[in-house]
Amino acid sequence: MQRIFKDRNHKKVDVVAVEQVSQCRFEDWRMHSLNLSASNWHRLSDHAQLGEISPFKPEHWPYWFIEYFIECVRKFEYSNISHDTNYITFDDLGYSELEEKLTQDNILWGCSR
Repeated sequence: MQRIFKDRNHKKVDVVAVEQVSQCRFEDWRMHSLNLSASNWHRLSDHAQLGEISPFKPEHWPYWFIEYFIECVRKFEYSNISHDTNYITFDDLGYSELEEKLTQDNILWGCSR
């Protein structure tokens, strides 16, 4: 976790939950960004039954709900997301472009091994 805070590419990081994991829950553990624009939030919230929760402010969510949301994101059918705002990997962006691409309404998740 300390590596993330020391890395100059990770600025304005808010940690909403920390938990040691014994095994990977995602097939791909690279950090990702999911753009939660209004249309994409609507698609995701319909899928995850999150329509009541807007705007997206996970820092106010209880821990159990964060876990539920992460599970919904993991199972979400990404073909429903607008192609121009589809999720992208940090590897695809390259670190130099990262800050320009991310906005306040994105969710970031990842794991360091």
